[in-house]
Amino acid sequence: MESTLKIVFELPNNKKLTVSLAAPASDIKRSEVEALANDMVAKKFLVAKDGSTPVGVKELYVHSVEDKALA
Repeated sequence: MESTLKIVFELPNNKKLTVSLAAPASDIKRSEVEALANDMVAKKFLVAKDGSTPVGVKELYVHSVEDKALA
């Protein structure tokens, strides 16, 4: 099963910016990701296409996908 860590940031124009990271560690903790995401916001690490920077963290989750062959 493939998994991707998704970090969804809030932008000042009520839009969102999603960062996807492939193959996160199976024992990853929300507190670790939240601390990293908040640090990225504080340091203005990301810039959206319109030039705005995230103002907060909206969602954190791991998205899992399983490919299933047809019989």
